[in-house]
Order: sequence, then structure tokens, then C-alpha cells
Amino acid sequence: MEKRVFCGIDPGRTGGIGIIDLAGKFVFCQRWSEKNPVSALYILNRPDIDRVYLEVISSFTKETTTGQIVRNQSTLVNFGLWQGFILAA
Repeated sequence: MEKRVFCGIDPGRTGGIGIIDLAGKFVFCQRWSEKNPVSALYILNRPDIDRVYLEVISSFTKETTTGQIVRNQSTLVNFGLWQGFILAA
């Protein structure tokens, strides 16, 4: 019988993907690669992944610098990419 694992995703700009087994022990992790985002799809295609959990994020506007607003928009784009990768896998 194949060992099953859980996958958790932080879709933030510097987030990543982590995999643990049923006992909660570390199996694998990798940071998000803006230069090679498709590499995430290969990870999600692991045959032993039982469930995928994607952190729900929200973008909000504050009276801060433009850089903060752009960073939030980037997070939303990454969230959409991760949703697509999960559906494709």
C-alpha cells in the first residue's frame, strides 16, 4: 500500500509548497519560483498526494506605499496560478 501525504501551499510572492505524511512528519518543501512556476505542477502530480490545501488569501488596500499594493496584487496572481496548477494536476 502506498503511503499517502498532504500538501500545503502558501501562494504568497515568496511562499511555497510543503508536504507532510499522515503522522505530520516532513516529506518535502520548495519555495515558489517566479522564474519557473510550472515546476509546481510537477510537484502536484506526485501520485502519493491525498489532499492539497491552498491558503486562502485576500488583497486589501491600505494607505501605504504603492509597493505594498503591487505586492498584494502579485499574491492574487500567484493564488490564481496555484488554483490552476491544482486543477491541472
